[in-house]
Amino acid sequence: MRNRRLSITQKILLSLSLIFSVIIFGPVFGWVFLPEHPLSVLVIDKTTGKNYREHKSVFWMLKHWKIVKPSDNSFYDAKKDYYGFFPDDSVFSGGESLHLTDQNLLYITDVYGVYHHPVDDASYERLIPKIYIPSTLIYGGITKLEAEKIDAYNNRGGMIIAEFNTLESPTSEQSAVKQKLERIFGVHFSGALGRYYDHLQDAALWMKQQYTRQTNKEWDFSSGGIVIIDGRLGPGVVPAITVLDDDDLKYNPLVIMKTTDPFMKNVKGSVPYYYFFEYLDVSPSSVTLANYSIQCTESGAEKMKSANLPVVFPAVVSADSSFRKFYFAGDFADCETQGVFTYAAGIEYPLKVLLDFYLVSDQTRFFWQFYVPLMDAVFDRSIDRSGQTISPNNSTR
Repeated sequence: MRNRRLSITQKILLSLSLIFSVIIFGPVFGWVFLPEHPLSVLVIDKTTGKNYREHKSVFWMLKHWKIVKPSDNSFYDAKKDYYGFFPDDSVFSGGESLHLTDQNLLYITDVYGVYHHPVDDASYERLIPKIYIPSTLIYGGITKLEAEKIDAYNNRGGMIIAEFNTLESPTSEQSAVKQKLERIFGVHFSGALGRYYDHLQDAALWMKQQYTRQTNKEWDFSSGGIVIIDGRLGPGVVPAITVLDDDDLKYNPLVIMKTTDPFMKNVKGSVPYYYFFEYLDVSPSSVTLANYSIQCTESGAEKMKSANLPVVFPAVVSADSSFRKFYFAGDFADCETQGVFTYAAGIEYPLKVLLDFYLVSDQTRFFWQFYVPLMDAVFDRSIDRSGQTISPNNSTR
């Protein structure tokens, strides 16, 4: 009897070990056997920091889904396979080196740029809420030559994504360039933008001073909240500052809600978002795929009404129903990535469900539940347009 019990115990332990091994190592083995997808992708990032955070998430997805360079089937490298500022060598890409003839997908992740200021970057971030620090633009924005090449690429039927700050300063200081890009993406940057702060005291000093001039009240906010800078009256007019603190906002202050469009079928319906966002006006031919919703209390709704700011406004827009040109009205690509999951096939599907539990940061939830499935649909569309064979199990891979 004892030997029988021992045999049953051994079988149970062996079965559990096998199940555990499949769960842990199965996705890794699955990734090894995933097919590669040659696709010519160019990322534009003119704000690149030492950790490449402004575009690293895009390159994470390229490797995770085994999207490779058509020239030699090698993986894209986040440190060198892009156009813009290269921090290791302090090299800046120029318009003459922007080649889009053979690209399948162009992604403009960040063109805010590189600035000179009299303190190091770490000190700048720490001091900007307390003192005024002058800064001078060194490199940034979309230039006239670059806009012409992007427009020609668009006219050839190229697939393009752009996101937060592409239409803002410094690009917006060239009105002809801004208008050309707005025509391409089927949107118009209204002049209003905002950000969620974990601590409102971290907002820049100039915002606090302008708020005080505007309201005759001191900036004495001690909680987290949303700051909206409203420059809709145009250049040369001091922007209005609207502040929503904990008393003005519900538990999830800002969420992104997808629409019912089939393109968004794998994206989570409503996901918290805690970063930069823009207010866009959308062209009649454009398709809004997702909206922001600021979750206000009664006092917050009154503030937004007084400022003539809508609480629901576009977050993801396709220029038309061809789903070839997308504008993301937020700093989506600026996300942390989990390198441990790079080589785990299909890991995004269980994580999308598991992260419904509030045990992770809101940015992590946004990455796995909204941004990854959105980009999955975009890459699927680009791969399909490139003429490759699409796997039957997921409309793409």
